[in-house]
Amino acid sequence: FAASPGTPLIVTAKAPQTGAFVDFEHLVRLQRLMRDTRQALKERYPTLPAGSAASYYYLPPGTEYAFGGHKALQVWYRDTTLRWIPFPEYQANPDQAVVAFIEFKRLGHPQVALVEPESMRRYLAAADALVARDYSTARAELDRADSLQRGGDATVFLASVAGARAQCLLGLRREVDALREAQRSVALWQDSPDGRYVLAEVALARKQFADAEAQVDTMLSFKLDDVRVLELRERILEARAAR
Repeated sequence: FAASPGTPLIVTAKAPQTGAFVDFEHLVRLQRLMRDTRQALKERYPTLPAGSAASYYYLPPGTEYAFGGHKALQVWYRDTTLRWIPFPEYQANPDQAVVAFIEFKRLGHPQVALVEPESMRRYLAAADALVARDYSTARAELDRADSLQRGGDATVFLASVAGARAQCLLGLRREVDALREAQRSVALWQDSPDGRYVLAEVALARKQFADAEAQVDTMLSFKLDDVRVLELRERILEARAAR
């Protein structure tokens, strides 16, 4: 017992690979995440109006069940009318009232940051504008998302905004500026899919095939069936073969 490794000090991005569904390491990881989430919410909102809702934006894999559905939020505030809204549900209807979005931080303490609701709403509006290739509207919405977000500790969200801005700049054929924003996105969050996608596109345009393929391989490690990335890989292979 005295020689045991002791209590894990941080919440890890990946669950401990001990082979158990719940053991000491798994339990401490979940407990620390719950404590930091409660602390972040309570510092910003000591009380919440009845019927309020919060949402998750980015959580470590295999942790959402620890919130017990709506129960964690209801117990923390002693109010059974409070609820969590799953992020996909919010995306489908971003007009819903949400007090904050929970984002996990790999580094620092506490390991939870809050994303402002209006910042998130602007980011999602920018994403819709990107799909429509309305780059000027998308950039304006992303600038609003940045300006409305408090502090710089929600690095995953800020990286997502930077990655979307990089796509806008690439669509506007401002390759150097797009590359700069993509690099900033990946520096904030190594797993930024939009940032890495733009890095791959720029590398392909410059015929730096090895660099482009490396970015694609990294993105596919996040999601093997990402259609956008698979199509990009085909374009890289075709360009390499043509050369």
